[in-house]
Amino acid sequence: MNHQRMLRTWIVLLPLLSAGCFGNNPATSDIGSDLLSIKKDAIEISVPKSWREVQEDDFKYLGKNVVVAYSSLNYTNGFANNITVTKEPLPQAFTSLEYADANIINSGRFLDDYTKIDEKPVTFKDANNQDVATKMHIFEARMDKFEKLRKYIQLYATQGTIGYTVTVVTTIDEQDTSKFENLLKTFHIVESQQK
Repeated sequence: MNHQRMLRTWIVLLPLLSAGCFGNNPATSDIGSDLLSIKKDAIEISVPKSWREVQEDDFKYLGKNVVVAYSSLNYTNGFANNITVTKEPLPQAFTSLEYADANIINSGRFLDDYTKIDEKPVTFKDANNQDVATKMHIFEARMDKFEKLRKYIQLYATQGTIGYTVTVVTTIDEQDTSKFENLLKTFHIVESQQK
């Protein structure tokens, strides 16, 4: 399994999420319980209604890796909390747990100042509405020595030979990640991928 390739999609995306176009210490109060269900590609996820969709022009250099991207409108020090779903083709089918383990292992290898905070077993619903085991990964890291340290909450899923990474980026000062975790737990696959 090419672990570097499996991380490529979200590693490429992380600088975008840390950049000024998204915005360092916004309040999480705008998450609330007022959510909007977004169905795109073969996935569905809920995002806060108060957040804005990030337009494709903001990340077009990433190609077709980004499925969903939303950002809070609460900016502080040029940063706003955000959520993305990215996908990548895999060289073969892997279980969601295998995909999660590979990404978690490689986070420490490829990210600067990586600190694992937590790893939790979770499930998501597949296209047949069946529970699929995976993991949620909470960590702090920076893309390079010049980037600010951020907190990341990720969930990993596979469908056939497609790998999905669902990511929330927030500040390291954010102590209660439960609202973000609940957002990620709304992720599910709604249809099978075409081969």
